[in-house]
Parts: sequence; structure tokens; C-alpha cells
Amino acid sequence: MTVPGRYLDAVYENGGIPVVIPPFEDEKHLKFYFDFLDGFLFVGGDDYDPSLYGVNVLPEMELAHPRRTYHDLMMMKQVLKQKKPLLAICAGAQMMNIAAGGRLIPHLETGMRHTGEFYHHITVRKGSLLEEIFSETTLVVNSYHHQAMDPNYAGLGLDIIAWAPDGIPEAFSVQRRPFQLGVQWHPERIDDLQHRDLLFSAFIRAAANPAET
Repeated sequence: MTVPGRYLDAVYENGGIPVVIPPFEDEKHLKFYFDFLDGFLFVGGDDYDPSLYGVNVLPEMELAHPRRTYHDLMMMKQVLKQKKPLLAICAGAQMMNIAAGGRLIPHLETGMRHTGEFYHHITVRKGSLLEEIFSETTLVVNSYHHQAMDPNYAGLGLDIIAWAPDGIPEAFSVQRRPFQLGVQWHPERIDDLQHRDLLFSAFIRAAANPAET
């Protein structure tokens, strides 16, 4: 259970102070973090236990440590409840959907490649938070995942705001929240540093201005 340095660099280099939260197994520590942290970043990683959304374990899955799964679920539910600024990346975005009562596609077999740091275009919904951040309705992103939000079972209050060419959701936001965003790609390590910085700086600004959230 580690946090790759590129997440920390992306936060720090865009004006934030990263704080790593250990995956404790009780909820008592959560209030402490919520009292002094301004925003929450959920990072990528291995697959969350599929029993959380009613699916059996498949041979293609590599399960995250149970401590991380339980902790991330507790934390995500509190973030969504308390309306704190949120940026959830890859598996973090998948947990965002799970915590909101949604389901995942447990293994992608659409014919389009989504693994191996594959770069591809996505379509961004006009008027969405992503268009506001990038001023574009088409982006090039880097995929490294074999699961994704099931578009037929989006979590309560989540709006899909970007899609891959095969229809797989690539980003979603929480309705009526200024900045609670999940992205399926990996902006922390994308080759395009401007792309990385636009997204992370928007997140940091939202966290630095709680009156606006």
C-alpha cells in the first residue's frame, strides 16, 4: 500500500500540500482529517473487492488489500457526504462510483484497448466541469485500466461527462457540486504536462476556496 510519487508531485507543483492518509481500519481518525484537510485525492491501484457491487471475483482481477478497500470506501462516503472538493483517479474514480451505489464493468472486453498506458481520444460533454477546466470538448488521455463505471449503473447523483470512443465512461462529476470529479485516466503521469497542471491546479483552487464549494 504505497502512493506513487507522481501524485504527490502533481499536487505540490500546482500549489497544494500533499498529506498521505494511512488506511486505518476504524472510522475514528476520519474526523481529524476532515477537520483540517481542504480537498481529497483518491489515487489509482488494484481492483476493489467486487462483492461491493454484487459481482464475484474474476481470474483477471488483482484485488487491493482489504484494509485499503475498507478505508477508501469509508473515506469516499464521507467526502461525498460532506461535499469536500474531490479528485478521484482511475481506481479512485471507480470507488467514487461504488460508494455512490453504482456498479463497475468487472473486466472490459469492448474490443478497444484501455490498458498499457494507451493514449486515445475522449469526448467531453459541453458545459461540464471538464470543459470548464480544459476549454475543449475533445481530449487525449492515457488509459491503464481493465474496469470502469458501468454506464447503466452510475452511482446516485453522478453525471457522466466524458466517454471513450467505445462508450466507456471516462469522467463523471457529482450533481450540484462545484468540484467533485472522477477521471478514469492517469493525469498525474500523462505526457502532456499542461493537461496535468490544468486539472490539478483546478482541484487545488477548489480546495483553497471552500466558500465556493
